[in-house]
Amino acid sequence: MGKSKEMDQGMDVVERLKRMENALELEKQADQERHRAIIEEHSLHERRKKGWTWHPVVPVDYGYTFGDKAYVEIERQGDTDAHHQFRSGQPVRLYVEEEGAQDEVAGVVHFVRDGKMKIVLYDEDYPDWITGHSLAVEQLFDARTYKSMQKAIDRAKEARGRFLYLLERLFGLQKPATIEEESSLGLSNLNSSQSKAVNAMIDFEDILVLHGPPGTGKTTTLVEGIFQLVKRGQKILVSASSNTAVDVMAERLSERNLRVLRLGNISRVDRNILDLTLDGQLAREPESKKVKQLKVEAAAIRRKASTFKRNFGAREREERKEMYREAREIQQWANQLEQTMIYRLVEGAEVICCTLINTDQKLLRDIDFDVTVIDEAGQALDPGLLIPLRKSRKWIMAGDPFQLPPTVKSKEAERKGLAENMLERWINSDRRSFFLTVQYRMHREIMEFPNRYFYQGRLQADVSVADRKLALPENAPVEFIDTAGCGFEEQINEENKSRYNEGEAFILREHFLQLIQAAELAKIPFPDLGIITPYREQVRYLRKFLAEDEQISAFQEYYHVDSIDGFQGNEKTVIYISMVRSNDRGEIGFLKDYRRMNVALTRAREKLILIGDSSTLGTDTFYSEWLDLVEEKNDYRSAWEFMTG
Repeated sequence: MGKSKEMDQGMDVVERLKRMENALELEKQADQERHRAIIEEHSLHERRKKGWTWHPVVPVDYGYTFGDKAYVEIERQGDTDAHHQFRSGQPVRLYVEEEGAQDEVAGVVHFVRDGKMKIVLYDEDYPDWITGHSLAVEQLFDARTYKSMQKAIDRAKEARGRFLYLLERLFGLQKPATIEEESSLGLSNLNSSQSKAVNAMIDFEDILVLHGPPGTGKTTTLVEGIFQLVKRGQKILVSASSNTAVDVMAERLSERNLRVLRLGNISRVDRNILDLTLDGQLAREPESKKVKQLKVEAAAIRRKASTFKRNFGAREREERKEMYREAREIQQWANQLEQTMIYRLVEGAEVICCTLINTDQKLLRDIDFDVTVIDEAGQALDPGLLIPLRKSRKWIMAGDPFQLPPTVKSKEAERKGLAENMLERWINSDRRSFFLTVQYRMHREIMEFPNRYFYQGRLQADVSVADRKLALPENAPVEFIDTAGCGFEEQINEENKSRYNEGEAFILREHFLQLIQAAELAKIPFPDLGIITPYREQVRYLRKFLAEDEQISAFQEYYHVDSIDGFQGNEKTVIYISMVRSNDRGEIGFLKDYRRMNVALTRAREKLILIGDSSTLGTDTFYSEWLDLVEEKNDYRSAWEFMTG
C-alpha cells in the first residue's frame, strides 16, 4: 500500500488521468460483455425467464408527456408478478418480435409497476406499428454515459491554466489555497459547524469539500451556501450522480426564491418539480403557444405529404416535394423561436441543476459558471465527476465517503482504483474538509455504533432527537433479533443468483404484528416504517409475503420495502433490516460492504430492528463489534420469542 501511494505522488495529472482512463475502459468492457451475454447468448424464452425481456407486451396507452415527449405505456401479458431487471431511468428498446420484422424504437423507462411500463421515447412521435403486432421490450446498453466520461478525461488531459491548477489541487499536487474565512454571517438557522462551512463557501478560492454524515443537514448547508453565493451575483451549477439528489437540491433552492432551472430527461424528474424543468418553464413563455401551433402545422403537412403514392406523376411528386419543404421551413421557424426562449431561460437562471452526465449537453457548452457544486460526490466515479468540474473556476464537493460507494462492475477496474473516488481520497488525506458535527435524525443509541466505527465519535445527536423514541412500554431504540439455531438458512434464486430468507420474513412479520398491537393499546398513531434488506430477492419476497397478510396489508400506506440503495437519502420513524445471510460456513458475501450497511443502520429516527443470524454475522469483525454493543446495551432478543404461541 505504501509503495502504491509513493507511485501516486510521483504521477502528474496526465498520468493519473491515463490510469483512470484504463480503469474506465475495463469497466465499459465488463458492462458491455454483461449486456452482450444477456441479449446475444440467451434465447427469448431465457431472457423472459431471467427478467431481461418482457414478451409479449401490449400497448395500453400512448401519447405525449409534459413537454410534448412521445411515450408508450405497455402491459406485460401473463407473469405480471414475475421477477424482472427493469428499473426507472434505464434505456430500453420496444420492438416487433415477429420473423423478418425490423420495427423498433428506443426510449427511457419512466416507471415500472404492477406489470406495466411507461417508456418515454427518444423519437418525436410514437410509432404507428405499436398496435396489431407481437411486441417485446428489453434493456439497451447505455453507451452515452461512457462516451461523456471519456470525453471528460480527454478534455482534462488537455487542461491548461486554471483548469489544470484545479486538477492538480484535486489530485493533491498543489498546496491548498488558504481560506481566510473573512465572512462571519450570523445564521441563526444553522449550527456552528454548518455556519462555518457556509462562511467558507463564500470565501474559498478553489476547492471546498463538505463532509456530511447521515442526518447532519448537508443539504440545508449547501442550500444556504448557494443562496449566499447567488446573493453575491454568482451563477451556480449544481450536479449529482442521481436524479433524486438533483431533484432535492432543485426543490430546496427554489423554496429560497432563487431562479432555478432543472435540466434533464423529463421522465426522470420528480413530478413535484416539473415547473422547474426546461419544458415546464417553456410552457409559461408567451411565445410557447405560437411554437406549438407551428409544430402542429408542420406535422400535419408532413402527414399529408406522406399519403402520396409512388405511382403519382411528375406534378404530384413535385407537389409532395414542395409540401415537405414547407414543413421543414415551418419546423425551422418553430425551432428558432424555441431556441430563443431556451437561451433566455438558461441565461436568466441563477442556478442550473442536472445530473453529472447532463452537464455535458449542448445547452451548457457556452455557459460560464462561477461555482460548480456536486452533491453526493462520494457515489460518483471519478470520470463522471470530471464532466461538470471543468465548467467553473471554483468547485464544491459534498458527500460522505462512508455511505454508498460508486458502483463498479469490473473487479479489474476496482483493483485499478475506480471504486475509490476523489471525495474519498480527499477526506482520507490530511487535506482540509468541513465536517458537520450535529445530526438531527436519530436517537443517540441508533447513532452510537456508526459514530464509533465510521466517524471517530465526532458526531453529536441534537437535543431534539437524542432521546426521542416511540411512546411504547419497554421500547428500546435498538433491537437485534437473533435467528441463530432456528434453522433459518438463506436460500438462493437460481435464476438471478440473489438470496432470500423465509425465516427472517416470518420473524419480521410477527414483530410487525406486535408493533401494530402495541401502538393500538398505547393509542398512538402508527409510525411510518421502512423495511430494508441488502438482497433484491428478499425485497421481492417480503413485498409479496407482507401483502398477503390481511392484518399487515391494512397498513400498507405506512410501510415501504426496498433495498439499501433504494433507501439512500430516505428516513423512517422505524426501520427493519433483514440481513438474509445464514449459513454454517460463516459467509456473508457483499454484507462486507460496510459503507452500504452504514446507510441501512442510519435510516431510523426512533427505532431500529435488525434481524439476522449472530453465528454467521459474528465471523466478521464489523458485525462482531456491532453485536458486542448490542449485548452491552441489552438490546438482544432471540427469534424463539416470536415462534412460541
